[in-house]
Amino acid sequence: TLAQKSGFIKSTVVGSPFEHVVYFNQPDSQSSILHVYIEGDGRPWVSEFRISKDPTPNEPLMLQLMTLDTNPSLYLGRPCYHGLSVKQPCHYKFWTSDRYSETVLKSMETVLKDYLKQFQYKKINIFGHSGGGTLAMLLAHRFEETNMVVTIAGNLNTSAWTQYHAYTPLSNSLNPSDMNPLDTKIIQYHLAGSRDSNLPVKIIKDAVNYQSMAELIVVDEYTHQCCWEDIWPQVLNCIAKKCNLSSYLSTLTRLSS
Repeated sequence: TLAQKSGFIKSTVVGSPFEHVVYFNQPDSQSSILHVYIEGDGRPWVSEFRISKDPTPNEPLMLQLMTLDTNPSLYLGRPCYHGLSVKQPCHYKFWTSDRYSETVLKSMETVLKDYLKQFQYKKINIFGHSGGGTLAMLLAHRFEETNMVVTIAGNLNTSAWTQYHAYTPLSNSLNPSDMNPLDTKIIQYHLAGSRDSNLPVKIIKDAVNYQSMAELIVVDEYTHQCCWEDIWPQVLNCIAKKCNLSSYLSTLTRLSS
């Protein structure tokens, strides 16, 4: 309903080997940059011992943020989400232990490459929330078109995160902190909420420090889910103007207080 009201074009597209639900927004814009939105993990588990049959989030933050974006944008659905969990080759491992695996990354990479080829965008800005931030960082390595990565409460070190919560390690998943730092030509902003109990600032900060050129921006009083839509138009405005996002948001925070 949210996507329909916003005029997004919904498609179910074939990656390799998964199908993906995607939403595309192509406004009347001459921009050569495509904004790519990647959702968080949603609900992989119903309870401590019970895996979800469908991990799709009840509140898709990244889809909400995309409704605020007037640039060409693609909501890149994750494999087995959005009603596709019952289709082959989906298996619950792809939203639990293998949620950031090479198999998942390769299929998302295939879909995104097809869109870039079809619409001839020259650059991409990749945005990801929570586990979508994990995928954003991992995908950024695979595209020479990557111009910027912005994560929101991003899980940038999956090993540190599972240890912090005493979760089962994501044994078959890739970890951004085990990869080489992103190329220094890629702009990186990593937003964190000061009251985020799921991904505390310390975990994100250590991962950001591992990167060669990256900025951590801690937003006071924000949590894992709230209230990122309040500042997203300003984030997009700053990106468009190529201003320093850290300084810009600091100014806004001072003015609002």
